[in-house]
Amino acid sequence: MSRVAIFGASNVALGLNTICRLLSVESPSIEHLLVACGHGRAYGRASTVGPRTLGSLSASAIWDQLEEQPAGSGSLAVLTDIGNDALYGDSFDEMLDHVTRCIDRLNPMFDHVVVTQMPLESIRRLSPWGYHTVSRLFFPAVPPRPYETIFDELQEAAAKLEDIARQHGALLIEQPPTWYGLDPIHIRRSMRKTAWRTILQLDPTKQGHSESEHPAGDGKTKESINGFRNSVPVTMPFWRRWPDRVGVLGYTLKTAQPVVRKDGFAISLY
Repeated sequence: MSRVAIFGASNVALGLNTICRLLSVESPSIEHLLVACGHGRAYGRASTVGPRTLGSLSASAIWDQLEEQPAGSGSLAVLTDIGNDALYGDSFDEMLDHVTRCIDRLNPMFDHVVVTQMPLESIRRLSPWGYHTVSRLFFPAVPPRPYETIFDELQEAAAKLEDIARQHGALLIEQPPTWYGLDPIHIRRSMRKTAWRTILQLDPTKQGHSESEHPAGDGKTKESINGFRNSVPVTMPFWRRWPDRVGVLGYTLKTAQPVVRKDGFAISLY
């Protein structure tokens, strides 16, 4: 079975519509999209945003599904949104250790493993006021790391991530600052298509569909994604669909996966 697995946090959650549209047009042979994501999601620890709690990416139930389901040719795994663990207070080395373990687990399961670099240039543009504002806005319960040292720590971690990708056979994708705006950690809406096409290693010239037939917007109104299987519609938006397991106000909610199954194509959320 040809499949794509994506691990990440808010950029994956915000870009899920774009991801699905790009895959439908430029890689229609994909049969199963498996996504483990969520705002504030981390690789090595559970994360809580408001009333919602999600487990770590390294311990997600997506791994059970990946191990049970054999991969076909052309399969791809993506690790992105790397850095949240450190913002929650873990050391960068601990965070990179979890990412390394994920790469090693994915390598036997997929033809290709892609890792995105942390958006260093975008973050480096922050002033002290901007840095503390972003930290309090997105991670209000965690004291921010000192502004005087955070950029050196990020630079060192980025160099280690580059070495890890090279040594463990993953493709490292740099994230140019043009993908980001005033918000230094979330890809601009206008750049999501460009960013995800690069991350997913897609080539629109290889497919018979034109982008004009299937625009890759990220609107939150109900609409259809065409092209997955003979233009079978997939109901949107994804934020109304629940992952495999999520904690809400102390209760654990479970949802059977996949959340979408249409004419041989499936989407599973974890």
